[in-house]
Amino acid sequence: HQKKTIPPSCKKGITTPKDLRDNASASRAKLVTLFEALYNNPRELASDAKMKELTDCTTNYLKWIVKLVADGYRFELFCYWSESICPKTNHAFNDLYYDAANVLWNLACVELNHANHILTFGVTTLNLEAKEKEAYATLCQTAGRYKLAGELVSKVSVDATDGSQNNTLLADCTVDFFEMMEKPALAQAQEIGASKAARKDDTTERSAKHALVA
Repeated sequence: HQKKTIPPSCKKGITTPKDLRDNASASRAKLVTLFEALYNNPRELASDAKMKELTDCTTNYLKWIVKLVADGYRFELFCYWSESICPKTNHAFNDLYYDAANVLWNLACVELNHANHILTFGVTTLNLEAKEKEAYATLCQTAGRYKLAGELVSKVSVDATDGSQNNTLLADCTVDFFEMMEKPALAQAQEIGASKAARKDDTTERSAKHALVA
């Protein structure tokens, strides 16, 4: 499931330059709008154009986060993300790494569902190879998102909470959890490879097929 978010709450005494803060906030708002659209209309998961728009928007927002960190700033806003599997709590961190990790979680969720759509709808004997190749690439990319999200969340400072008296990361936003999610994404990609190999039955490729499937 995607995580849902609300506009970040302000921290007193913000020192980040207004233009930098405004550009990052506008980029984040656009990204959240796209996540919401896909959440409310799952049919759009089948749209390559919509997926590209989401990926481009995510990349743009992450560039602003990188710039903030590189310039020595914090977002100075408390970023809230709902839980995906945990009991619901109001929990926010004033931490750019936390925001980036959850953005990547959502993108990975969308990509997992996009891969499912690729292989479930519109597949024929004529386009199966191409669809499998597309889904394989998507799943490998998804695994990479989870891996990067885990690396980012390992840098989160759990001291900067919103006053909820809960200064620990939620169970679905930890290094271990992201590593766990990386594995099924890779496994699904490998299943595509094994399935493809198992279908090859001509004499010239049979020995290679058996080795690959094994």
